[in-house]
Amino acid sequence: MTDQDIAVVEAVIAAFNRGDVDEVLRFNHPDGEWVNPDYAIETGTRRGPDELRRALESVMEFFEEVVVESIERAPDGRIFVTSRVRSRGMGSGPGIEGTTGTIYTVRDGLVHRYEWYSTAEEGREAAGL
Repeated sequence: MTDQDIAVVEAVIAAFNRGDVDEVLRFNHPDGEWVNPDYAIETGTRRGPDELRRALESVMEFFEEVVVESIERAPDGRIFVTSRVRSRGMGSGPGIEGTTGTIYTVRDGLVHRYEWYSTAEEGREAAGL
């Protein structure tokens, strides 16, 4: 893994925070995957640009802000990001705030895989940290 990999992840997060789906997708491999755990609102794996676009748009509707708290290199070379997230409220209800974990697999300057976890602890364990 190189510092370029971390720069790619930072660029993806910055584009996400701007709501720029096209820019996020620019950093994704055409065969990229987005993996949500069984307990997520939208479970399963999304593959390819069309499915990734739909997943991103759905997440952007729900999450208002993602603030990176830490970026670590996992023993196998993946990048683990701990983020504080804030969601939009549903209807007139309040949003939620919490800390999540995401594992990014970056190859040749493109994100090949996102793996999202609802807690940083769960993500750290999955990353081998």
